Amino acid sequence: MRFVQTFMHMRRRMNGGDDFYVCFENSDTKESTFAEITDHDDGSYTVKFSTKVAGVYTCSVMIGADEHVADSPYVVKVLPGRPFPRRCCIKGKGYRVAELGAKACFSVEALDRFGNAVLGRISEYLPLDIKIVSSTNEICDFDIVETEAGHYFVTYTPTSVGYYRLTVESCGISIGESPYSLEVRQYWFQIQRWYILTLYQLLTLVRFESRPRPAQEKTKVLSR
Repeated sequence: MRFVQTFMHMRRRMNGGDDFYVCFENSDTKESTFAEITDHDDGSYTVKFSTKVAGVYTCSVMIGADEHVADSPYVVKVLPGRPFPRRCCIKGKGYRVAELGAKACFSVEALDRFGNAVLGRISEYLPLDIKIVSSTNEICDFDIVETEAGHYFVTYTPTSVGYYRLTVESCGISIGESPYSLEVRQYWFQIQRWYILTLYQLLTLVRFESRPRPAQEKTKVLSR
């Protein structure tokens, strides 16, 4: 950023030496950082500001203790950088375990090298290359959907059980902690869990019904 000191009537000053300071405050965290100012001794100054956190900042250009310069403070938006594959994040159950014949899903969230979320379309800077292979099989039929929020959603339907190696890369660089170990289980695992839960509920009901009745209830039954 560069600014020029002027007199009234917008006449430019031809010398420097003014006591400026510039402060950037993050609107979310409220953390403040002072910028580096270079005096060119011709009435102009260069301001350098560096941060690793994307977001909206308030830029205050001050002279002296409390006098704002021109229209200060200004609103400055710091955008995230391009997606950085190793910092990107993979989420969802589908990159670790899947059920045979059932749709599995996981997502890829784009982050820059400092961990800032990258929004918008990302396919130009983060093209995906996905491989799901085992010792005897390969899953080739999967669907990749890109969103406007800087995410990919990947869905696939496994046709064979076993352990697979899931590789997610972009331009030859691994994404997240790729490769991952993926287990494809028989669908009956899900049925087995439902059966155990149902059996447990039935046993609980039987125990409740078999409890001894209070003496008053027995008397009423005998009097009928």
